[in-house]
Amino acid sequence: MVSSGVKRKARMFKLFHVRSLIHMLQIFPARENLRQFVYWTLLIFLAGFYFFPQSKLHNTAYYGLVLLPFLLSLRRQDIVGYWQSSVFRLAIIFLGYLTLSLAWGEQTTINDWVKYSKRLLYMLGFACMIMAYYSPQYLHKLCKVIASVAVVMAVVSMLLYDSSLYPPPDRLKNFGILEHEILSASTYGFAAIMLLYGCQFDHPHQRWIKLIGMAILMMDMVLTQSRGPFLALIGTICIAELLSEKYRKPITGFIIVAIMAGVLMAVDVIETPAFISRNGGDTYRLQIWQYIWQRIMDSPWYGLGLSTNETIAFPACSCIPHPHNFFLATMFYGGVIGLLMLLLLLTHSLYIAYRHYQYSGQVKFLAFLLFGIICGLTDGNKLIDHPRPMWLYFWLPILVIAAQQVTENLQQPANRSN
Repeated sequence: MVSSGVKRKARMFKLFHVRSLIHMLQIFPARENLRQFVYWTLLIFLAGFYFFPQSKLHNTAYYGLVLLPFLLSLRRQDIVGYWQSSVFRLAIIFLGYLTLSLAWGEQTTINDWVKYSKRLLYMLGFACMIMAYYSPQYLHKLCKVIASVAVVMAVVSMLLYDSSLYPPPDRLKNFGILEHEILSASTYGFAAIMLLYGCQFDHPHQRWIKLIGMAILMMDMVLTQSRGPFLALIGTICIAELLSEKYRKPITGFIIVAIMAGVLMAVDVIETPAFISRNGGDTYRLQIWQYIWQRIMDSPWYGLGLSTNETIAFPACSCIPHPHNFFLATMFYGGVIGLLMLLLLLTHSLYIAYRHYQYSGQVKFLAFLLFGIICGLTDGNKLIDHPRPMWLYFWLPILVIAAQQVTENLQQPANRSN
């Protein structure tokens, strides 16, 4: 009886072992194939902000060709590894808190919970993807692909744009899902930052390619007549170059000249450029922010919740009815607590990026993040959403910094042992 029982257990163990081995042989190649597939579809998805004709098509491609295959290949130990990054943890906690704000929104319905739960899943998947695929080589490849696609699509958009068909104040509308001028300028400005600081060109002829690409992207931004993203681009370059000390004197001189020119334009000594004086120089931002601040005072600590209607009615203003500021919008929906979470996330990310700059001398992470932050001062709404351009110019820099933090943490024990 004992020997038969032992034999039966041995057979069951062998059967279980064989089945497990077969399962592993089937799953692991499939997982690796899925990971390799998502490696490329993620690259196409991020570049797709510039060339996809419709946002619905772009979103569907993300759900079916990027997010779903990645979730099928995701393992619990992967998430544990991502959680080692303090930047990643702060980002996830912040997004979770924004979703939780639905609980105290007066207009919250079941549909709101379903909608924002899905958006949270989309963003969590995106965050995990960046953490999974990040490497210096992948980031360099991503910068080159995005910059190249942006330059080509900027040329296409400018060729399709015929100012003779429109009155003089009309603004360039870029191809596809970047039809709105402010989002377009922000996204193309981020491509310019990626080209300038994320793409390495050592040969002199290749450097000329970078200069030509920068000129094309900046021309596109000027034609959109969006002042905030253009100033964000100039401000980011100035700060980055001042830090790098390579062009400190010329940049300092440029800043002084820019300030003097601004003063002279303010007192009408010199003529103000058309894209600055559009709508008489009035962007209606101050009225919008004042209105939003008044509504924030209804619930300053916890906010009004993501489901709250933020529509702003200004008869003379044709702009999109939302807060036009990431920080005010976060305070509107999540209160002082939400704003403090966002500020903690951004300041900690800046610290990690600056520490990397001190260690390596590379300013690219700081430049990426600074551009998104400065853009968020004059435009932006909810920071939790389905795939939108702010995923590219705001969330991507934060997640790349989080991934770089994990990489550096893994390298520290090896450096100590050496």
